[in-house]
Amino acid sequence: IININIGLITVVLVTGASGFIATHIVQQLQEEGYRVRATVRSLDNEEKVRHIRELCPEAKYPVELVEADLNNSDCWSSAIKDCTYVIHVASPFPAENPKDENEIIRPAVEGTTSLLKACHDARTVKRVVLTSSVAAIAGTFSSEQNKIFTEDDWTDLTKVDPYPKSKTLAEKAAWDYVQGLP
Repeated sequence: IININIGLITVVLVTGASGFIATHIVQQLQEEGYRVRATVRSLDNEEKVRHIRELCPEAKYPVELVEADLNNSDCWSSAIKDCTYVIHVASPFPAENPKDENEIIRPAVEGTTSLLKACHDARTVKRVVLTSSVAAIAGTFSSEQNKIFTEDDWTDLTKVDPYPKSKTLAEKAAWDYVQGLP
């Protein structure tokens, strides 16, 4: 993990803390001495949050868990309060494809843009790391051997399931949002 500590107490927000990747990020940040605030959909599900609290018992600061939902744009300003860095990992990942793909796409896209807007409005956030997926550029694999993918390569949205489509559209929305900033 990159050492981003520039202050005495740097607060890093990690979204989607109950997920596999986010759990590892939270643990590594705690091991490096960061103060970590981590989002989960619900604090009521003790089974999902207990392991997050116990990731790094020797941490200088215990992880602070807060509720946040990709479907609720109002939750982000309080989650981001006093944060210097935000690592956005949260994304819907259903066990099976929903009947309506927008059940995955809408929260992925709107949750990402709502979070970015809250980061911009907060004025304390210096950097946002958005975790995407290879599915955003290679959801339909090229038969071309040794293809080098660039920022101009995107998944063909007409040929993929809802999850790769959601990751592609969320990343595109993030780029559009950032490029639209003054």
